[in-house]
Amino acid sequence: MPVACEMMLGRSYYWPIWEAAARHGLSVGIHAGSMYRYAPTSTGWPSHYLHDYVANSQTLKISC
Repeated sequence: MPVACEMMLGRSYYWPIWEAAARHGLSVGIHAGSMYRYAPTSTGWPSHYLHDYVANSQTLKISC
């Protein structure tokens, strides 16, 4: 699943996915990607691959 979805991954919309994965002993992978509908940065859409790559890093925050 991409890290930047239309809705946050904790919303009840995704609960059936998490429940099915838990029931079958599967893990769900979170990929540093996005499904952007709106510009991902405060300055608009990235114009280069490097800008897009760095913008994705801002959405992925994992605490262990």
